Amino acid sequence: MRRMFLPVLMVSAIIAVSCGSAITPSTLTPSVPVSPTRTPTSAPAHTAISTATPTSILTSAATPTPIPQPEAIVATEALNVRSGPGVNYDKLRQVKEGEKLKIIGRTEASDWLKIVTSDGQEGWVAAKFVTVNTNLGRVVVAQAPPTPTPVPATPTPTLPLEARPEPGYWAPDFTLSDLYGNQVSLSNFRGKVVVLNIWTTWCKPCVEEMPNFQSFHQDYANAGITVIAINRKEEPGTVSNLVQQYGLTFTVLLDTSGQVSNTYQPDQKKTLPTTFFIDKAGIIREKRIGGPIGKQELIDKSCDLCN
Repeated sequence: MRRMFLPVLMVSAIIAVSCGSAITPSTLTPSVPVSPTRTPTSAPAHTAISTATPTSILTSAATPTPIPQPEAIVATEALNVRSGPGVNYDKLRQVKEGEKLKIIGRTEASDWLKIVTSDGQEGWVAAKFVTVNTNLGRVVVAQAPPTPTPVPATPTPTLPLEARPEPGYWAPDFTLSDLYGNQVSLSNFRGKVVVLNIWTTWCKPCVEEMPNFQSFHQDYANAGITVIAINRKEEPGTVSNLVQQYGLTFTVLLDTSGQVSNTYQPDQKKTLPTTFFIDKAGIIREKRIGGPIGKQELIDKSCDLCN
């Protein structure tokens, strides 16, 4: 047995020598594969992520565009703070005098500013109501709008309680016939200024002022002014002759009984002519006794009641 093993060992040694390698204990140990060593390389370059907030078009729920630097606002009118950038949003409060504010954003169009009030409440204000100043720092005292001077209310005119032929009272209503037999009532002219004249054909001042009434009527009939001449207790023919003679086209009424004339001239003297200026509501505003009355006076006193 020993003789067979020795030749084999010698043959192996000879083969090793002939191959130029020495036999060591390590050569008899099975080899373990070793992973090849890799040379480390640099990490791939990455694009730096910007921390800046991109600008976007604001909607009702969008985040306001950040302002580039601190800004301050000074209110020039009433400064209403709303829940969003628009007048349709709820009104949260109103800036008070002496309150400090700061701007934290704005819409892209810069028409609305987002602010923080002194108590930490955020809201929106219209930019047109503030003055932006970048030199005052982030906080500034907002100026409250000036208190408007109260305008006194126009007093409601007190209406008269009764009809009486005097200024400040309702003009007594009546119904009389004209030269053509038509029934005419004073109340039919409500809403117009009425110049009511009481006269007769035998009254010289009455006749002298008739051309003035006619000229005034022609110029102002379309301006809402009506002339009514009540003849006192004369025959229709007598009155008609004078009307034709002077070419009178305004309303002429016949008070043949004298009842209406007595109502407007209750005193015993009954001075002729007498003219009443009645406003659109039917209230006597002025009473003129005597004549003749000129056209300019008719214009001044009547047109004042048209306003």
